[in-house]
Amino acid sequence: MNMPTVSMTLVIQLMHYASYHHLDPVPVLRAAGLDPSVLTTPDARCAFDTYLRLQEALAEVAGDENLGLHMGQCAESRTWSIMGYIMMNCETIGDALKRAENYSGIVSNVISIRFDASAQSASLTLESSLPVAALTRHCIEATLSSLVHIIEHITKHAVPLTLVTMTHESPANLDDHRRIFRCPLRFSQPSNQLVFPAAFLKTPIAYQNPALLQAFEQYASSLLAKINGDASYSGKVTEFLMKRLPDGVPSIEDAASAFAMSVRSLQLRLEEEGATFRGLLRQARETLAQSYLKEKRCSISEITYLLGFSEPSVFRRTFKQWTGLTPGEYRSQNIL
Repeated sequence: MNMPTVSMTLVIQLMHYASYHHLDPVPVLRAAGLDPSVLTTPDARCAFDTYLRLQEALAEVAGDENLGLHMGQCAESRTWSIMGYIMMNCETIGDALKRAENYSGIVSNVISIRFDASAQSASLTLESSLPVAALTRHCIEATLSSLVHIIEHITKHAVPLTLVTMTHESPANLDDHRRIFRCPLRFSQPSNQLVFPAAFLKTPIAYQNPALLQAFEQYASSLLAKINGDASYSGKVTEFLMKRLPDGVPSIEDAASAFAMSVRSLQLRLEEEGATFRGLLRQARETLAQSYLKEKRCSISEITYLLGFSEPSVFRRTFKQWTGLTPGEYRSQNIL
């Protein structure tokens, strides 16, 4: 799997939030290992973990427990790179959301948008290449809030939401959530989702331009191909493992079945790339362990079983072999 990244335009959006609140973003950027000059290259990529750390750092500096929601209110079409411009030049919001589903990988190769519609209702669901537990509340709320704000900007109409669901627990104060979404809210749910009437899909886009749309889509296709350039079996197996591990440790037989090939064929493909299933499984477990430990939501005992270890002592011993630190030491040094 490619390194988890987001478009640098999301970091720029975060800096707009900082400016709005009269905060100096430069120290926060430098603390995260980013030079401020990266903000002049919107097609660049930012590591997903770095993006999460930036959100948490600015939330602390601003004293804003709802940074994600408020960050979304700073969203513009350009916030979502070329995908935002594509949406802005479609004929209707239904057309724009179909394009958002196709090109959301440009904004992030971790979080994608799934668009579903029936005769009565439509929905936008956030899907993740990482387990949901690896996503922070700020990240989820920023994405949902940005979606609403951008749709309202390009249609000049309020989104008539009927339901918003989120996977994290309910914050104590929901005033800002109610102000932004204006509909029933449900927390600790299986998915992060916006639901609204299907009739809204016919709403015209205020800025539509078919000629620009065609040009933007051509550029977006080439950019997406570049971002998703890892077509190796090592990458495919790693992505498979990252998705399946929280439900139990998959075997090489499971992976081969998922790719409609024999175990021996998969082994040969991996050998050609200098990889083994066992090695990729170890790497996937280590990556997920580090993601979970950076979050407060899962205890070390819960992480033990999410990653398929028999007991916490086995996980502690293995994690120390990987990193030189115990899980507790790693969490205290890296918690978001």
